[in-house]
Amino acid sequence: TLKKAAGVIAVSEHVKRSLPVDHCRIIPNVVDLPDIDRRLAGEPLKDLPERFVFFAGKLEPNKAPDQLTPVIHAAGVRVPLIIAGNGSLEAKLREEAARSDEEERFIGWVEPDKVLQLMHRASAVLFPSRWDEPLSRVLLEGLAVGAVLIVEPTGGSREIVVHEESGLLGRSVEELGSALARVLAEEGLSTRLRQGARQRAKEHFSDDVVLPRVEEVYEQLAKGERLKG
Repeated sequence: TLKKAAGVIAVSEHVKRSLPVDHCRIIPNVVDLPDIDRRLAGEPLKDLPERFVFFAGKLEPNKAPDQLTPVIHAAGVRVPLIIAGNGSLEAKLREEAARSDEEERFIGWVEPDKVLQLMHRASAVLFPSRWDEPLSRVLLEGLAVGAVLIVEPTGGSREIVVHEESGLLGRSVEELGSALARVLAEEGLSTRLRQGARQRAKEHFSDDVVLPRVEEVYEQLAKGERLKG
């Protein structure tokens, strides 16, 4: 089917490399910044710690939620961890948290607007991963809300977050922990990363940037031309 198609769109360079075709254009998923701003302006969340670390995602092995507590330990800090999501690892993670002296709060599945607010309010958003992410929606929306992103750069994630500009990258528990320790301790770092995240969302993933590229592809295909990468 891919070979017969007049054109193929891949959401990231990582995805493109996995496709056995040359007529492929890289166009990332779009982030509607005005819509996200409206959703952030809703009723503010209550009963949150002054500072906390946040994770949003499926509690499945490929998302590596079992690495969250080790990352906090590696950071050498005591900071509450809020986990949004559910999955096959939830029971085990809850049992381990009950035996730990860390403050961990499992809030299950939450509506998207609340996730946006939690990412925005968090001192850091942790994003470990054991699989090659195509182009994570959590990270794209994290950029849009100006979150402090601490990311394991698998798959297309390194195409979203630029180290030291729009987040911090770490390739192990130790590196992720070191990054977390930095954002909690270094004055001004969080502000710089938040600003850089929002700027990257505007420059690379906003509708003003992405939609014209989609239109260009459709216009070319409408003329009966085969797409070129």
